[in-house]
Amino acid sequence: MKVLHVIPSLSPRHGGPTFAVRGMAHAVSAIGGDVTVAATTADGTGELRVATGEPMTEGGVRYVYFPRQYPKQWSASWPLAVWLRRAVADFDVVHVHSLFSFRRSRPRRRRDTLACRTCSGRSVRSTPGRSRAAG
Repeated sequence: MKVLHVIPSLSPRHGGPTFAVRGMAHAVSAIGGDVTVAATTADGTGELRVATGEPMTEGGVRYVYFPRQYPKQWSASWPLAVWLRRAVADFDVVHVHSLFSFRRSRPRRRRDTLACRTCSGRSVRSTPGRSRAAG
């Protein structure tokens, strides 16, 4: 099974989602899955020092990084959008770990590709003095 994870950043400074994606990717790879993770070079206000556009393998998982464009806080990457448009059809499962708005370059997937989107609390606005659990 070919699995693709798409996440805005794999920088450790971004916390939970980064660690969760790496953990999921390595777990699926360990049981025989063919796993690729696509991310931008986002590292806070800076950029990760990694090669872009070329896959690199770590622990049986392929990682592909793409440069981001302005506004950098959105981690938008046209090279990532172009790559996704071509590559998504090659995967059985596509797990997107954030909101991306590439409407004009929407990836085309096969009818039998399972698609999943996870938003890790980034779109949740908390009110001071009020617990999120309280509603």
